[in-house]
Amino acid sequence: MVVAYETLESDLCVAGSCGCDSYDSSTERVVCRCLQVSETMLLDAQDRCPFANLRDIAMATGAGTGCTACHRHLRKFLKRGE
Repeated sequence: MVVAYETLESDLCVAGSCGCDSYDSSTERVVCRCLQVSETMLLDAQDRCPFANLRDIAMATGAGTGCTACHRHLRKFLKRGE
């Protein structure tokens, strides 16, 4: 099952889990919930300094330094960049 995330002004919501019906697939996808790092932020940081590993991502964006639940998504992001 694929879970999409959306950023709400008041909170972060896993689409459908909070009962809201305002999910919009065009909203920014948050990859690291702890530090609110979006996919766009990752792409922008990678343009400035390419990532070779999770440590590079953490140094550039902070993503992955909280609970580490996003490491799986960050690894997929790294594979796409190869």
